[in-house]
Amino acid sequence: MTALQEKKMKTKLELLLHGMCLSEFSYNVFQKDGTFFPEVIRSGASFGLECIVDDDIYVNVPIRNASKNRIADDCSQLIMSSGEELKLETIKDPFSYTLSIEDNKQIKRVAKTCYDRLDITLVTGCHYKHIGIGCEFCGIEKSIHYGNYVLSNDQVLRIMELAQKEKGKRIKHVLLSGGSMISEDMGIHLFTERADRIKEHYPTLSIYVMLPPPTNLSVLQRLLDSGIDEVAMNMELLSDEALGLIPAKKLIGKERYLKSLEFLASRMPQYSVRSILMVGLEDDKYTLEGVTDLSKRGVMPILSLYRAINNHKLKLLDSVSVDSLFELWMNAMEICTRNGTLLGPLCIPCQNNTISFPTNSQYRFY
Repeated sequence: MTALQEKKMKTKLELLLHGMCLSEFSYNVFQKDGTFFPEVIRSGASFGLECIVDDDIYVNVPIRNASKNRIADDCSQLIMSSGEELKLETIKDPFSYTLSIEDNKQIKRVAKTCYDRLDITLVTGCHYKHIGIGCEFCGIEKSIHYGNYVLSNDQVLRIMELAQKEKGKRIKHVLLSGGSMISEDMGIHLFTERADRIKEHYPTLSIYVMLPPPTNLSVLQRLLDSGIDEVAMNMELLSDEALGLIPAKKLIGKERYLKSLEFLASRMPQYSVRSILMVGLEDDKYTLEGVTDLSKRGVMPILSLYRAINNHKLKLLDSVSVDSLFELWMNAMEICTRNGTLLGPLCIPCQNNTISFPTNSQYRFY
């Protein structure tokens, strides 16, 4: 990698780790020009400010009052703790959809755009949360969503219609996700049915789904036969200690994840199958073991830096720093290269909340 790429990557890591602060004046400037802020300013992997820094650093930056990185009053520059001034762009006027349901209840932001991707939450609750073994860091644990609602085909198509009307050609791909369902196929029937309906109306859109592995590998064929283009089954943590934070995933088991991922990776185009590994809650050696386990099976690993939600009790390890994250990224990239894959995701704007940077020509825009 070049010296310039290394500098840009470390800038991104600094912002992911320490965020940035902004004055009330800057906040008001942003509000007037249509910049999106979460309804509640908090952390969480996707709840910072969507930014393009220095022209080509796509990064979701948490707002932190104590940060030494700050936004200039005119909101056109980011002033780093080092004093360096960098060009700052923010994502304006994103699409966000609130679904009205029975008894005058609403599900806020059940769909939203992230740059050129439309995210739709198909299942607003999680079975494992409701029985008390939900992942401790999961946003659904403190979700503004209502109950355990499953979006219908017609509701999904309505969202697609409105998003296309408001954003038009900007939307290039769709992410379908949500909490875990309890069934033998872990919701595959639901996700594939919704994906197929979307493809009927929008055949050129790429569809990406995130869901747990099923109990029976044979039902994965339904994913292969559907309109789904990309699949993620996210292992997240691997050490015995950290697995206590994700009791449902511990119950499902690493072997089931790896078998399902390998089954799909051996039958889908390269880079179509992914798994997120969470960084900062366990020693990096476990993360790199996960990168090895995934990449040698043709699965693309994605490294996501943990961010606390509100005042959550979980904290990053004291050892986490810009330098440690950079070293982790370099080691993970080396493992992936050795095993013939890349550190994901491929989509450059979708890298905004991950430990990744487009150093390879195969990274792209949709």
